[in-house]
Amino acid sequence: MTKTRPGSFFQAGPKKCTEDFVAATTFLKGREDCTGKLGVVGFCYGGGMAHTLATRLPELNAVVPFYGNQPAPEDAAKVKAPLLIHFAAVDERINAAWPAYEAALKAAGVSYTAHQYPGTQHGFNNDTTPRYDKAAAQLAWERTLAFFNKQLQNRLRSRDCRTCEPSARLLLALPLGVSGFRPFTGAFGPFPLYPLWMQS
Repeated sequence: MTKTRPGSFFQAGPKKCTEDFVAATTFLKGREDCTGKLGVVGFCYGGGMAHTLATRLPELNAVVPFYGNQPAPEDAAKVKAPLLIHFAAVDERINAAWPAYEAALKAAGVSYTAHQYPGTQHGFNNDTTPRYDKAAAQLAWERTLAFFNKQLQNRLRSRDCRTCEPSARLLLALPLGVSGFRPFTGAFGPFPLYPLWMQS
C-alpha cells in the first residue's frame, strides 16, 4: 500500500489539485513582474494536469505535457494555447487515447505539435528509473525550451532554467507521478515540486 504524505496531492484528490493549479495561475498573473504570459509543463501525472489546465485556462500561452493522460475528446475545443506534446514509444495506456484526441484537436483548429521518441518507455525523462533515456530526455527538453522561447518570448538556456528572464512565468505541473517526490536538479535546473515553480 502506498504511503501518503500530509498535504500531498494523494490526499487532496484530483479535483482539489486541479483547483490549486488554477489558483496558482491567478497568483502568477497577479505578480507585478509578470507580463501575463504563462506556460505549463508537466510530466506523467503532471502531463495530464497540463492537458487539463489547457482545457480550463484559455489565457495560457503554451502547454507542454510529457506522456500525460489526455482529456476527453469533447474538451479539445476548449484548448486555446498551442501544445507541444511528448510521447514515449512504449506507453500503451497513454498512446491508445491519442488518435481520438488528436482528431478532436484537428477538428477544433488547435495548434499542436506531437513527438514520439523511438525506443522509449513512459517516464523516459525521469533519471531515477531504469526507463530513463538520456538522449530522448535532452532532445525533448531542448524542444520544450525552444517552444517556450517562441511562445513566451523568454530566453532560456537549454541546460539551466535558473537563467529565465522575468519576461514570462512558467507554471509547473507535477514533474513526477506516483513514484515519488523530488526536485529536478542538474541539467534540468532546480524545480520546487509542488504546487508551482516560478523563476524570479
